[in-house]
Amino acid sequence: MRRRERSVVAFLALTLSLAVISCGGGGGPAFENCGNGSLDAGEECDDGNLVDQDACLGTCERNVCGDTFLNVGVEECDDTAFGEASCATLGFAGGTLACTASCTFDTSGCTGSDGQSTPTPSAQGTPSPGSVSPTPSTASPVATSTPSSGTICRAGDQLVAKASVDKPYGGISLRLGYPPAANVPGSGSNAQSVKDRVVFAQPGGLTAVNDQDESGDGVDDTLFVSSVGSSDNAAGLYVTVTFDCVAGQAPPSSSAFTCTVVSASTSGGVSIPDEHCALTVTGP
Repeated sequence: MRRRERSVVAFLALTLSLAVISCGGGGGPAFENCGNGSLDAGEECDDGNLVDQDACLGTCERNVCGDTFLNVGVEECDDTAFGEASCATLGFAGGTLACTASCTFDTSGCTGSDGQSTPTPSAQGTPSPGSVSPTPSTASPVATSTPSSGTICRAGDQLVAKASVDKPYGGISLRLGYPPAANVPGSGSNAQSVKDRVVFAQPGGLTAVNDQDESGDGVDDTLFVSSVGSSDNAAGLYVTVTFDCVAGQAPPSSSAFTCTVVSASTSGGVSIPDEHCALTVTGP
């Protein structure tokens, strides 16, 4: 190779390496003080770490839908980033999981199950308090309104659960656990029949719902609800969920439901570690 040709190749290689280094997002912080917890000049956010899986990337840029970085607890997926999710983990026999433009799961390529049916528990009487999973330390169920234990649910009876949070938020994800006597039609990630039962108090932004079985008994018992917006929302009512009260069973008390904050952050990407939620439940 002639000297001139070698010089051109070397110049192109150097230019490419400088371009890669300057991009950030997996190649190291884009700003000198990124990760110090303070918002410095040029930074969109700084949550005190260089993790790419929360609301603020390791480049001190906001983690938004479409940037290929998964914002755990807010986004279900982002382009080709799915975390541990797959068709199999979502209850399908196989296939290829995809991601929508709004960063929610697209299961149209999954096979073996439609993932839309929630088995309805048979009437077994009032569930024992011992059958309810212990509430995590961040859960704050509030029994302010308890359905009468002297009645039995009939077909068409419903329970209304309202979850509130105690601090302003930009993005938040809640885990709502519910007992066998309560049921949401449908199952899985963003099933329309599930979304029809979930009403977010603050309109706008991206939202996601996922109804699933965490106990392994084949009956859904946990509802995950998440949202993220471009501005902070005030503390207070976050979401309202309407459950069916299973016919033949006694209406469950508010204490049989749990509410846990999985993750929360400001619209600027700053993590809120001490956000709490509380539930009120009314019924027949």
